[in-house]
Amino acid sequence: MGSRIWLCCKGLVLYLLLVLHSCQPPDPDFKVEVETGAIAEVGSSSCQVQGEVISVGESGITSHGFVWSDQREPSLESGWNHDLGEAYQPGIFGYTITGLTASTTYYVRAYAVGGEKVYYGTEISVTTGELSIPSVLTFSVIDYGATSAFSGGNITDNGGGKVHASGVCWSTSRFPDLGEAHTNEGAENEYFESYIQDLEPYTVYYVRAYATNDAGTGYGQEVAFRTNWDNAPLVDRDGNEYPTVQIGDQVWMAMNLRSTHYADGSPVAQVEDDGAWSTLTADEAAYCFYENNDQFAEPFGALYTWSAAVNEAAGGIGTVAYVQGVCPEGWHLPGDDEWKILEMELGMSQLIAGEDQWRGWDEGGKLKMSGTEFWDLPNEMATNETGFTGIPAGMRDSDGIFSAKGAYTVFWTASGEADSEAWVRGLHTQRGDIKRVKEYRGNGYSVRCIKDE
Repeated sequence: MGSRIWLCCKGLVLYLLLVLHSCQPPDPDFKVEVETGAIAEVGSSSCQVQGEVISVGESGITSHGFVWSDQREPSLESGWNHDLGEAYQPGIFGYTITGLTASTTYYVRAYAVGGEKVYYGTEISVTTGELSIPSVLTFSVIDYGATSAFSGGNITDNGGGKVHASGVCWSTSRFPDLGEAHTNEGAENEYFESYIQDLEPYTVYYVRAYATNDAGTGYGQEVAFRTNWDNAPLVDRDGNEYPTVQIGDQVWMAMNLRSTHYADGSPVAQVEDDGAWSTLTADEAAYCFYENNDQFAEPFGALYTWSAAVNEAAGGIGTVAYVQGVCPEGWHLPGDDEWKILEMELGMSQLIAGEDQWRGWDEGGKLKMSGTEFWDLPNEMATNETGFTGIPAGMRDSDGIFSAKGAYTVFWTASGEADSEAWVRGLHTQRGDIKRVKEYRGNGYSVRCIKDE
C-alpha cells in the first residue's frame, strides 16, 4: 500500500515539473548560429570578408557583422567592428574592411547578437600586403571664377600606411604633380576640400588630387576646367579701349572695333571717296567710318571690307582655324561656327542655327542694346541681357553708299565662301531674331572680335 502511494506521489511530482517547464518561455537565443567565411581580395590596406548566419533563433538577430583586430580573439569590446544591422533570415553577408596597416596580420570573426548574447564565428587570420602608394579620387571643380576655384579629393585607399599629406595640384599643362602649384590639407581626413587660387582669367587648368605616404604619392584622375573672364577691357594697336563680356564659354568685345591698324602695326587702307570705294575688288582691304565722319568712330566703330577684316588672304574659303585679321593680339575674327555657338547659348537650336536668313526668336534681342539712344523705334525685343551691347552701325555697300545707321547692323565672320562672298550676321530694330546670309566681300560692315581660347 505504501509503495503505491510513493509511486503515485512521484508520478505527480514529475507531472507537475513537466507542466511547469512547459509553461516557461523558450530561450529566444538557443538557435542563433553564425560562421566566418572566406577572406579575399587582400591588399595592403583592405580585404573582403564573408560570413553566414546559420540560424537567427526565434526572435531574430538584433545586429550582425564582423570584428577584427591585430590581436587574437577579437570581440566587440576589444577590436574594430562593422555592424550590418538586424537579420531575420539565414544567409550570407559580406563587407570590405579598409584602413588596415600594410604587412600586418589581422584576426577576423563574424558575429551576431541574439537577445543579450553575442555569438562569434570561427577566427580567421589574414596578412595584408606590402605598403603601396595611396589611391585617391579627384572631385569636380566647382565655384570657379576668374582667379580661383574649389576642388578636393577622396582617399579611397591609404596604401596600408599613414597618409602624411593630401590636397590638389594644378597647372596649365597636363598631369600636374607636386612640382606644380598645390595645396596641403594634411592627413587627418579621408575626404578633403581645397581652395585653388592665383589663377589667370579665361585659362584652361588641369587639376589632380594627391595623397602621400611612406611609399610615395598617388594621384587621382585629371579634371580640366577653364576660369571665367574677368571682363577686363581690351586695348587695340591704336590705343582704343573696348569693354568685354563673357557669354557662355566665349568672350566677346562689347563694342564695335574701330582700329585703323593691324596688330603688327601695319595700317589698314582708308578709302573715303564713293567712286574709289566702288572700284574696290572683292579681295581688296579697306575701311571707313560711317559717312566718312570719324565722330561716328565711337561707339559705332569702323566699317571694313571682308579682306580688311581678315587681313586680306589670311581668311581663306570656309576657314576653320583662328583668323586674327584686324583684331588685336590674343583675339580673332569669329568664324561662322563660333557665331552659331553664341546663338545656341542664347537659346537657338542647332538645326535653326544652321539655316539661312532670319532665324530664331529673341536671340538677337538679347544682343541688342536696349532703348532708343542709338536704335530707331521699335528696337524689337531688345534686352541686352548678355552685355553684348549691339548697336545699329549701318553699312556701306559696294557702290560706296552709306545706309541703315540706327536701324541695322551687320558683322563679318571669318568664314569666306566662293563667288566673292562671306558669311555675316545681322541685327535689325524691327526684329528680335538674327540674320545669317552670305554677302559680297566688298561691302563695309562692322567687326566684333572674340578672345582666343
